[in-house]
Amino acid sequence: MIMKVLQFSRCAYFYLFVKAVNTGSLAWALASAFGYFYMVSAWGGYVFIINLIPLYVLVLLLLGGIR
Repeated sequence: MIMKVLQFSRCAYFYLFVKAVNTGSLAWALASAFGYFYMVSAWGGYVFIINLIPLYVLVLLLLGGIR
């Protein structure tokens, strides 16, 4: 059961985070923050995700995705 919650919360957070970065919308950013809170409260391995976010943003910066 916990694996289903883990998979859903992790996928939902990644989707909301990417949507917030791509659109630049405050509403998607808030949804991403709530998705992150849900993931952290449901799963203790959130440090993995914290390390992936800066890597994703760095790749976007290097590829010119963020101006």
